[in-house]
Amino acid sequence: MTPSALWLISEWGEGARIACRLAFSPVTGLRVAAISPPSDEARLEVMMSSSLGDQVATVVLHADGTISATTTLRAVEDLRLDGWPRDVLPDLEEATEGLVHTSQRGLRTGLVHASVTAPAAGSFMFLQDLTMLGEYCDAVHASAGDTVGGEWPDIGFALPSGESSLPRGLSVVISAWRLALADDVPEKSVDLADQYLDLLSQLYFHIDRPEPDHVDWAERAAAARADLERTEACWLEIDGRRYLRAYVGDDNHPPESMVQLAVLVPLLEQSGWSREGDSLIDDLSERWADFHDDRTGMIARWLPSAEDLLDGGEEHEGPRIMDSWYLFHPLLNLARLAQHGDKGARKMLLGSLDRVIDIAHHFAHEWPVFYDIDTFEVIKAESEPGKGGERDVPGLYAHVMLQAHELTGEQRYLDEALAAAGALRGKGFELAYQMNNVAFGMVALLRLHKITGDSEWLDISRVMAACLFDNVGLWSIRYGWGPVRSTFCAVFPMPGAPYTAAYEEAEVAGAVVTYLTEAGDALSPTLAVLLPELIRHVTAKLDAYYPPHIPHDVLTRAPKTGHVEPDAWIPVEDVGDGFEEAGTVGQEVYGAGIAFSTVARTCARIDESDLRFSCEYPFEIVRASVNQLRLYVYGDPRLKARLRVMYPASEDQPPRWRDHWVAAGQESVIPLKKQLAPSGAR
Repeated sequence: MTPSALWLISEWGEGARIACRLAFSPVTGLRVAAISPPSDEARLEVMMSSSLGDQVATVVLHADGTISATTTLRAVEDLRLDGWPRDVLPDLEEATEGLVHTSQRGLRTGLVHASVTAPAAGSFMFLQDLTMLGEYCDAVHASAGDTVGGEWPDIGFALPSGESSLPRGLSVVISAWRLALADDVPEKSVDLADQYLDLLSQLYFHIDRPEPDHVDWAERAAAARADLERTEACWLEIDGRRYLRAYVGDDNHPPESMVQLAVLVPLLEQSGWSREGDSLIDDLSERWADFHDDRTGMIARWLPSAEDLLDGGEEHEGPRIMDSWYLFHPLLNLARLAQHGDKGARKMLLGSLDRVIDIAHHFAHEWPVFYDIDTFEVIKAESEPGKGGERDVPGLYAHVMLQAHELTGEQRYLDEALAAAGALRGKGFELAYQMNNVAFGMVALLRLHKITGDSEWLDISRVMAACLFDNVGLWSIRYGWGPVRSTFCAVFPMPGAPYTAAYEEAEVAGAVVTYLTEAGDALSPTLAVLLPELIRHVTAKLDAYYPPHIPHDVLTRAPKTGHVEPDAWIPVEDVGDGFEEAGTVGQEVYGAGIAFSTVARTCARIDESDLRFSCEYPFEIVRASVNQLRLYVYGDPRLKARLRVMYPASEDQPPRWRDHWVAAGQESVIPLKKQLAPSGAR
């Protein structure tokens, strides 16, 4: 204990030490009033008085070695808590050397992953459970973003001051940290990624995790489909043909191939689930072929006949300027159409690949951000100075090449996938550019491992998984309008993005389902914990992007692109911090597909029955009948997911439902009973 702070010192390994603060008083006068004796659960409570008011620190040593500490403050007077220092010191007694591997950026998980390197060695992950600071942040009007970080040796959490004073007499949590320790200091990128994922999955069991609300995605899909058709501002007519806009009311951009395919492919997936046709599938299937570019012989980003609509408002908005990942995303979806039996999609995909391979070779599988599609001249080389270009595009490219290999059996496509994967070697957290690209790359590298048996590709897939979770926010915003929406496990679209985005989150969840269900014995224990939970929570939080669910005073009136239809079930692109407006970028028409793809991957119909069910975790039906459902649920056995069976309406009863809680990592047997209470049953 020092005159102004109470510290908990941890020593592990061969003598590595760090000190984490339990309580703080900005001036001297911190006094311990009482200490409760340790309980059988290794729980200790320290009651203190200070210049700020009464503080209580509760420390728990968990069986897995995790240390949890939560501190509350009851303010003695109205307080402005400015200039709060960070709360982790490598050692109180002697200078140490070390390095920070990664830390919180913006609204991501409030953690620091670091290593002590001298005089002793060891690594640790310090995580501030920002969920528990919600009452404090709401009271002082402060954001919990960018509160955990720092430069060695001044690292940890700094309590934000906010715009208002903490009211006298209010008791709030001002710190809730969790600490996990590791004996080794990772040297290789894969070792760093594995340690990051191991420590994060360990801490995951000790943070505040919400129970996500059930969302009827079949209902959302029906609403989105109806609003997509009736909302004229979703469509743009060119030469007598109708195309989807990227954003509602956007008149300043020509139609994009990515947008048409981003809605068409999920519509096909939903049609397969519902076993019903859809006229919009036929309409959109007739439109994507208009994007063939005779100048390059491949699919174009912008509709070639309408390039003159580009207003040049952003640096990539030129007729011949290509954003690297935008080249491959439409190809990925063309391959999906081809796998559905679309011969035209197969022809355009394969016809595009010669040119695409030439581009890959020109850039040696290291893609810039923007370049000229005709001359390959680089327009913008790096996302930030010294950060490189679109570093994860090799994984996306490999994914497309593997799809082509699966369709054709041609060795050259597999060779291209292997060459691109090689460009991902030796990269760590700096690998990520866009999170949906990262997720597709994870799948591609897993598939390369399964094809070749080479464990290096599996290792790189875990590096990409670490990059993904480094851009996730494992906490709930409980201030501002945060409490009225699901925010836990937010996936940010890019490493520097200040908000989450509907389409990218849905794509990440879909790709993670593929990874989880294809991995088999190659799935690491840590990813068996983290991946199903990401799917579960992202699926629930996608509902928060729909304008009818956003408070009237929170939904922006002046988006950057187009306008917002507040009653339409078309998602806004962006949701940010608790005190910020939603939809500031625009209302994304291409995001209309998230409901169609989500219902297809989370729901199933039971053959020879009028029943359907949804499950929060990915699943595989083992056997189903009108009386019983047997299914395997993917994930860690320590976790459970909700499975909801939906019973249709009858002449004398409205629709009914029954919830079951199924353990992951094993088969479950669900009885299918039709006699339910009037309001459903658990």
